[in-house]
Amino acid sequence: MLPILKKSFIRIFLLSITFLMFGAYFEVVKMSSGFQGTEDPEVARAEKEVKEKETSFGPESPEAVLAMAKLANLYRRQERYDEAEPLFKKVVDVIEKVFGKDHSATATALNNLAEVYSAQKRYTEAELMFKRSLGIVEKTLGRDHSRAAIVLNNLAEIYAEQGRYEEAEPLFARALGINEKKLGKQHPDTLASLNNLADVYSKQGKYLQAEPLLRIALVDGEKALGDGHPAIALALNNLGGLYVSQGKMSEAEPLFKRSLEISEKLFGNDHYSTATALNNLAGVYSSQKRYKEAEPLFKRSLEIEEKLLGKDSINVATTLNNLAEVYNKENRSAEAEPLLQRSIEINEKI
Repeated sequence: MLPILKKSFIRIFLLSITFLMFGAYFEVVKMSSGFQGTEDPEVARAEKEVKEKETSFGPESPEAVLAMAKLANLYRRQERYDEAEPLFKKVVDVIEKVFGKDHSATATALNNLAEVYSAQKRYTEAELMFKRSLGIVEKTLGRDHSRAAIVLNNLAEIYAEQGRYEEAEPLFARALGINEKKLGKQHPDTLASLNNLADVYSKQGKYLQAEPLLRIALVDGEKALGDGHPAIALALNNLGGLYVSQGKMSEAEPLFKRSLEISEKLFGNDHYSTATALNNLAGVYSSQKRYKEAEPLFKRSLEIEEKLLGKDSINVATTLNNLAEVYNKENRSAEAEPLLQRSIEINEKI
């Protein structure tokens, strides 16, 4: 079985909102998918801050809303979407009251709510929110504003997640054009856009169009950022994934190895990015029938994901399935069966 590669699209998340007297300041944050346990002290501090701000300034004060946005973002990172959603909804409501429905602050709040819907695969609701956000950004800031590229990217991603690649492609291409113009060809956001567009090409079997974009992203990224930057790990991962799609496992292997080395060096052995790199390299080994080499990598990946994301995460289900496949190939069905059953149960819950 070919490895199930984790999403290579960079999800861009706008963390609002620090209010100023006559407007709002936006901090654009590219979110990491991992967190350090469900009892993260950062979450406890954020929950306390919300209560304090609501008590001191009122539940709809700018201070309280900012605290809510931060807490909701942390919930989202931990896949606690049922807790994140009402907070983001409240943020949207307050922002609309304070600034109006066509303000750029409202666009940011809508984008954030759409992110939660997207993570829950509530694509219809996410699409509506992203489109509203994009319309406001284009109206208030202009079609070629860098914030338009962010929302274009996010809207394109939900299309890609649904297999609507023909709709995703022009949006990713437009985001790339904006980033090249506004930020330069070697900016991390531009490199991310190259990766995203290349991934959509790859998903459509347009390998000849995808490969040069991924190579440009890799070469330009190494020039601009050095060979140990997270963007380089992403480019290596995506180029490796392209080769996997074409069955070129021997070409994918060294790329995944480099990606793993960078992740371990940058983030440590227990980070989500490391788990993803382990899973991808293990998938190559499994496809090459190198099961003894694949098994410990899948196990490491599974251990990290269970620790960081919880035992019922969709990513855990994926890795359980991959490890079970290794066991089945080695005629170890007794070990494979409970893993497959766990994977099925997790998917049924989601």
